[in-house]
Amino acid sequence: MADGNGNFERVQGATVIVGYHRDKTPLMVENLIAGQDGDEKIILLATSKNIEIPEGVRLIRAERLDALQSLKRAAITGAQKVLVYASTDAETFNTCLAIRELNSKVHIAAYFEDRDTARRSGKLANIEPVVSNACESLVRAAQDPGSGQILMALSTAGFGATIYSAIVEADKPTGTSMLEQSLRGSDGTLIAVSQPDDKEFVFRPFPKELNSGGSIYYLANKRLNADDISNGLEGSNVRITV
Repeated sequence: MADGNGNFERVQGATVIVGYHRDKTPLMVENLIAGQDGDEKIILLATSKNIEIPEGVRLIRAERLDALQSLKRAAITGAQKVLVYASTDAETFNTCLAIRELNSKVHIAAYFEDRDTARRSGKLANIEPVVSNACESLVRAAQDPGSGQILMALSTAGFGATIYSAIVEADKPTGTSMLEQSLRGSDGTLIAVSQPDDKEFVFRPFPKELNSGGSIYYLANKRLNADDISNGLEGSNVRITV
């Protein structure tokens, strides 16, 4: 087990990290735990021989990241979420397709160097692609001193305010002004919304209503629970999924 030869195929609700980077993986684990999103069971699937396993993380060692049997051993079939950060964009893309073959519903976030590959992968594999915005952040830091540090802080859980999301379901559309007020009462700030049938994010000015199944994105010092968000909402049987 310690050498990565175990089998966690029967584990349900795990957070699976696919790919290992000595400098970045420990930080990813640290942010997952700080994000307070139920990441108690973290499994790392890696091909590297020299691995420093963060405390509490279970290891699966494989020859290839996109091998179906290895992904099964890493509990992909019952995973809650998956983070893919392979050595190349091609390996990342192939791995995402393999994961989709095993689990059609799990949320996959994957890192890409190339924007076109990221866009293509998001469409074909139904994943959330992430591309480095270092160039944009550098320009913001140069034009507006301090903004680069703020952007970094907003992406780091446990360090000041961080971006969180939640899904809003109700018997009828929910007013965004009411959502803003409810979040404000729990020290949260609404920054964007997305309708269930549209992947585009809408920033202020927000639409008057959010349809059932839509998502809200807010800034807060910690993840708010469902009651924190719904306390100020009235009627229409509103249900919050965090």
